[in-house]
Amino acid sequence: MKTIIFKITVIFLFVLLLSACNVLETRLYKKSPEFIEVVNKDELNDAGYMGRYLMDADERLVLEANIRREELKRRADYSPVGFNLVGTTLMGNNPLSSQGVNTAGNILLGVDATLQVLDILRPDGDLDMVSKIYVPDKLNDFSLTTLEDATAFVRSYTRKRVELFAQKENRSVECIYGCDSSKVIYKLIKNGFIGNEPYDATRRGTEIADGEYYDPPVLYVITIGAELMASKSDPVRDRILGFTPVWESKLENGWHSYLAGDIIRNENGDIKLTENKDLGMIPAGWMYGTETSPVSRRFLRILTGGDNLIYRGRRNIYINQFAMKGKVFEFYTSRRADRFMEFEIDPNTDNISETVSLSD
Repeated sequence: MKTIIFKITVIFLFVLLLSACNVLETRLYKKSPEFIEVVNKDELNDAGYMGRYLMDADERLVLEANIRREELKRRADYSPVGFNLVGTTLMGNNPLSSQGVNTAGNILLGVDATLQVLDILRPDGDLDMVSKIYVPDKLNDFSLTTLEDATAFVRSYTRKRVELFAQKENRSVECIYGCDSSKVIYKLIKNGFIGNEPYDATRRGTEIADGEYYDPPVLYVITIGAELMASKSDPVRDRILGFTPVWESKLENGWHSYLAGDIIRNENGDIKLTENKDLGMIPAGWMYGTETSPVSRRFLRILTGGDNLIYRGRRNIYINQFAMKGKVFEFYTSRRADRFMEFEIDPNTDNISETVSLSD
């Protein structure tokens, strides 16, 4: 009889423990997101090329050389017929003539030379963050051939991506700084929320230290954009983007958008500004970063999706992530040319239904 009672007690305690664990699982952050193995390796290579300035210079040059070889193979299979077809298609020459072979060879060498020039024009060192926006000459029947039109477009386009994110997150959007500039701060408030800010300033306990379930009622989007410039020639990039841009933001981190829980303010409560040698006066920074959280990855998917004009990558001691074309990739800490981009982060990991409201 005692044995039976003991067994029943053990089973009861085990069930109780499981129930407690289930409760904790809904409260504590996940240690890491789940990943999807990318079967199409070209997709990883394309992401690696766009995010290559996160790499050390030596590894980046190796990666660019590898991509260059692959790009030449894409344009011709190194057979005489392949060369002739390229020459004929682009220059109208006889595909079987020596002129056709020479023309195609010169075109391929031109592609290679363009990629080599890019090596000279770009930064030597690695960056902690990369971000850019590219502008075609026309989008949705709007002509973007002038710098003024393109500048107005990228500001409007970025705001629309922020508004789309807010809509999907059931939040309102209010511009609180720099609304007619490329250095903007948006305030996103969950619909129906009434409370003090910063809402989470005294509630950031160890259970959300990595931000996996960080989704407070008040969030901010800080966008810091450089001026636009005429886009440099880059056939690999054009293939990846699916269009040839006419304009692009200056700097390899020239169109940065960040999601945060609060912004740094002066003692009187105004937004604190600081001077950047490349960008001029910009918001000094933010607090309660979200980069390891599902809400941040949801934001990046929307920011970089749609027309695929924006990409953004970030590396620090907490994350190694790169977003483009509505996907977020994880990359290896070593950032080697032969092992750079690793997996896609599963969007289901970041489903909004899995997050926990801190107001509960």
